[in-house]
Amino acid sequence: MVTKYISFLLILGLCTEVYADWTIQKNEKYIFQKTNDEIRPILLNDNLEDIVIDSNVIFLEDKNHHEDILSLLNSKDYIERDTAGKSPNFGYSESKYWGYFRISEESSISKDFYLTFNYPLLDFIYVHCYNGINSVVQFQAGDHIPLERWNQKFRKPSFKIPKETKECWIEVISDTTYQVSFEINTENNFNELRSRDILIQSLYYGGLITILTYNFFLFISTRSFLYILYCLFLLSFALFQLSISGIGFMYIWPETVFRWIDRALHIFLYITGISSYLFSFSILEVKSKPRVWKVSIIILCAISPYIFFVYFISIKFASIWIISLGVIWTTYIAGLSIYMSLYGIKVAKYFLFAWSFILFGSLINSLLTLNIIPRNFFTVNAHQIGSVLEFTLLSIVLGYKVNLKQKEISENLRLSNQELELTKERATRAYLELEASQKQLVQSDKMITLGTMLAGVAHEINTPLGAIKANSENILESLRGLILKLNPSLNHLTLDELQTSLKILELSKESTTPFSSREARALRKK
Repeated sequence: MVTKYISFLLILGLCTEVYADWTIQKNEKYIFQKTNDEIRPILLNDNLEDIVIDSNVIFLEDKNHHEDILSLLNSKDYIERDTAGKSPNFGYSESKYWGYFRISEESSISKDFYLTFNYPLLDFIYVHCYNGINSVVQFQAGDHIPLERWNQKFRKPSFKIPKETKECWIEVISDTTYQVSFEINTENNFNELRSRDILIQSLYYGGLITILTYNFFLFISTRSFLYILYCLFLLSFALFQLSISGIGFMYIWPETVFRWIDRALHIFLYITGISSYLFSFSILEVKSKPRVWKVSIIILCAISPYIFFVYFISIKFASIWIISLGVIWTTYIAGLSIYMSLYGIKVAKYFLFAWSFILFGSLINSLLTLNIIPRNFFTVNAHQIGSVLEFTLLSIVLGYKVNLKQKEISENLRLSNQELELTKERATRAYLELEASQKQLVQSDKMITLGTMLAGVAHEINTPLGAIKANSENILESLRGLILKLNPSLNHLTLDELQTSLKILELSKESTTPFSSREARALRKK
């Protein structure tokens, strides 16, 4: 490329040509002879601070991607883009853009100065500097150029420009949005800018890591699924910020294929949206409202397929789609928070308050991108400031939610304990009653057994008694006959006399003296 520019300058030394309204003349300190009123040259000195030179740069749109500026001007195939003094943002375009700026003759800078682009995601940036003596120096940066070929190792593409430089051509090619705002700093200011940026980014990502670690340990201690969703939301958002800030390319995936670098922003933003969506459903207790839950599931199912083909569609279409989805789900979550707060969900009000910070930061960032508000420390960092405040407040809201849940669980546990005590008391009474019934049943069983036994004994006793009684009557009858046989004289007695005799005989059987078994045996023996 440098050889082409040297050849280009040799041609300039031999002839004078006019390309559209750009005049190239030999033996002049500037290659392009537009007037200072048209060019608006930049005045540099050793005391300058951050100078945003957007209004001092002329941009040309090159739809056919000419190889160099000479072929572009020869073809007259370009469109001069006026930024009207605002931060240049040409949106998504398949064109190549060229920018030109001139250093004022009244500049008194004694050291090399630095050119820094504010948007880190530009794919290719080539800076061609002319020092007025037919010498062109080329620098390059961008996330499609290996990091070791960068002029300065800084997340924002930066270039150290020689102090002898009179004018510069900037060549930019990118599949992402053409946000080509850049600024000029002295060496001291650039070093301060880089140190300040490193400090801010360290504090920012350190804060995100601290919040993430804290909530992860809370998950381990509480086992609440809400903390897992929140950690996923926070982690995906941090990766999205690493992608959009250029830090991911600098430190995490510098050697990754360029297709991943271009798609990482969309993928992480999509995961951030889905995780924030699920987290919002859980913390706002959407399941308690069946209709709202059904609508939420329908929206979730509608946006879910995006992740499966985001890697294969064009970056412009992917960006438009993910931005549209982002507007849908952030608006829906905000509306959902308002709706649930109106229905008495206490945590919804605090969630809405926390969510408003990231919405406000995103709004400021969008207004800055659209050149509606000026660039300053607050507007440039509004998105990060808003996200830190949001995640800090969401951690508090999540803790409040978990405390409410724990109090609810404790109250339910207390009521359960009371119910358990009542149940225990009822069970004790039932046990005592059962024990008494069991004893009564045992006693009844004993009485039944005793009755059965006594009935058997009585039966066994009654049977020989009956036999004895029957036999005694037979014996008595036989005895009567025997007496008559033994004493025939009784036959001459009348019936009354016989009855009287038998009665006397009966009475003689009765013993008035009771004997024990032993005495009876002794008497029988005797």
